[in-house]
Amino acid sequence: MNDLAALRMDERMVFESAHRLIFELIDRGAVAGLRIDHSDGLYDPEVYFERLQQRCGASAEQPRPLYLVTEKILAAHERLPESWRVHGTTGYEFAAAATAWLAAADEEKRLTRRYRQFTGNDASFEQIAYECKRLVMNASLAAEVEVLATQLDRIAQMSRYTQDFTRAAMREAIMQVIACFPVYRTYISPRGVSDDDRRIVNWAVGLARRRSAAAELTIFDFLRDVLLGDAAVRGAAMQRRAMLEFAMKFQQVTAPVAAKGVEDTAFYRYNRLTCLNEVGGDPRRFSHSSSAMHQENLERAKHWPHGLLATSTHDAKRSEDARARIAVLSELPEHCKLHLSRWVRLNRSKRRMLDDGPSPDREDEYLLYQALAGVWRPGEEAALLERLPAYMIKAAREAKRSTSWITPNAEYEQGLNDFVASLLANAERNAFLRDFAAFMQPVAWFGRINSLAVTALKILSPGVPDFYQGCEREALALVDPDNRRPVDFAAAARQLAEIENLESSPARLLEGPSLDAGKLFVTWKLLGLRRQRPELFSCGSYHPLQTDGEHAEHVFAFARIHAQHCCVLIAPRWTAKLMHGETKLPLGEAVWKDTRIGLGETPATRELLSGAHIGIEEADGGRWVRAADAFGQFPLAVMVGEADSG
Repeated sequence: MNDLAALRMDERMVFESAHRLIFELIDRGAVAGLRIDHSDGLYDPEVYFERLQQRCGASAEQPRPLYLVTEKILAAHERLPESWRVHGTTGYEFAAAATAWLAAADEEKRLTRRYRQFTGNDASFEQIAYECKRLVMNASLAAEVEVLATQLDRIAQMSRYTQDFTRAAMREAIMQVIACFPVYRTYISPRGVSDDDRRIVNWAVGLARRRSAAAELTIFDFLRDVLLGDAAVRGAAMQRRAMLEFAMKFQQVTAPVAAKGVEDTAFYRYNRLTCLNEVGGDPRRFSHSSSAMHQENLERAKHWPHGLLATSTHDAKRSEDARARIAVLSELPEHCKLHLSRWVRLNRSKRRMLDDGPSPDREDEYLLYQALAGVWRPGEEAALLERLPAYMIKAAREAKRSTSWITPNAEYEQGLNDFVASLLANAERNAFLRDFAAFMQPVAWFGRINSLAVTALKILSPGVPDFYQGCEREALALVDPDNRRPVDFAAAARQLAEIENLESSPARLLEGPSLDAGKLFVTWKLLGLRRQRPELFSCGSYHPLQTDGEHAEHVFAFARIHAQHCCVLIAPRWTAKLMHGETKLPLGEAVWKDTRIGLGETPATRELLSGAHIGIEEADGGRWVRAADAFGQFPLAVMVGEADSG
């Protein structure tokens, strides 16, 4: 990694040298595709991807001969440039959307109010992100900003109208605009400025002007015109080249500022509901509607049908199953409020009072309870005594409030370490752990249902499902290095062999202290379906299905159809809220009442996971399946069928 950092991939000779081994592997057939990380750090990503495809034999008939996906963080309003010769992204946007889909939308205000009361943090995430971007530009990325200021100063000296702008003012304007950038970067290049890029620059500059306390605001107009190339005098080729080079360097800086300022700092300072603080996510977007999920699946099926669908990666702040648990907290507000008030009383004496405040502070304590909810299993307190203190110190350093990587605060970190240890020590006599175990019983149970729903959603939606190491089974992990612990693949193989010979109801696999067997069963069954019907998932159309009845908002359903084959996913949503925290299976008629799912023209009849044939009703001019029947044997339903070829 260090050998590759800062290489000029835009230089043909450097490109060929750096990729020599990769091209040898591709030529030997040892590599079928590439996952390109940090592509926003490239000088010109579009040219880079084009060179990769050309080296692999691209032609007019086959412009993308090499399977290529790019690590690209997309804002909610942003789209991957279709001119890029890639097959899609590495799937962070899917992971973020699927997690936000689990959060209970109508509990946002109540959860926000509790978070602010507990921590005293009244700042919006937007304000925190802005401040954190400025923080990293004044610290770890100060040199990059200084280089930009030098370039802009040289451009300013080319015109008598801009020569009076001071270097300090230009540096401040650059920082202000970057801090207000709504996306990771633009893609201004010798090919021109797109309408999207022009809109982004104008928006960021406008917001920066409003935020600025400077007396001279025309410098922002100058910076905008330089970025867009509008400041160049007609015929001044050297000036135009200088402005283009500045713009392309500028957009190489906005990406790491966003990554370091938002992902690696703001995400640890704003802990309202931490499952939303994920790479590719936006904590301001509390929940994601089912209609929005359908729309994203339709868009992906149309434009990027072979992009990856990720749920956990090496960069994840929390594994998919940890996030699925934390999302349950949004469904059980009274349950959380009751136990949180107890924990404050039980743990008050465990906090260490320092000269500049307590350790941990309220923000870190609020984060800690959610982290513990994400990874706790009964009887594993000893392992957590090793894992959790290291995580909390890393989180505190990333937040850069009470300690940091550059200037560690030994006293604060020791107090934080001792606090975590006191929560997990002496399990038999620990009043907090007893109460926490009771708190976790419904959270872990409904978290499992969330995990199964997201697993099925990933495997059956348009795209290519991606599995991070060990996530075929329940993975309760935090940010690296916690998520890079060795995986016991031998144990997973033994468990898979048992599942393949399962003769009893699959609901039995949901019993016990973990979801390992249940999640592995769903993964095995659905990946087997993809292997049996590859065209259904690589080329199949996507159809949102209607849900109806008293609890229609608690069901999500869609169909994939290709030729005579079809597959229907019926997944539950917000089950903790639906069942008022009562943990019981099956989810029968007493739960679902008149809720039903419209199958449209799909020929699906057999439920794949349980093997049962589900009754279909003809009513109201359509074909319907009752939710109580769909979830009668397992809290997830996948129906398959084939049309009559005659």
